[in-house]
Amino acid sequence: MTSVTESRFGDLLTARPPLRRRAVNAFATALMTVAAAVVFVALAFTLYFLVKKGAGIISWHFLTSPIPRNFRVEVAACTPPSWARSS
Repeated sequence: MTSVTESRFGDLLTARPPLRRRAVNAFATALMTVAAAVVFVALAFTLYFLVKKGAGIISWHFLTSPIPRNFRVEVAACTPPSWARSS
């Protein structure tokens, strides 16, 4: 004798989805995989470029020296952008 849950849900657990649904699922999975690959390639190129161009400037002196005063004053000043200043 089978239980009520077996007779109701037994077919749902063993049945395959329709062909159209499987095809759409495969297409969407492939599209997401390609999109992820494109993003990872762009990230890899960006990281490579940053390391290649920035590795030469990083030194112990650069990391431990204080920030120059003129740079701190220029950056910290709340001046309007050059296009917004009156002549």
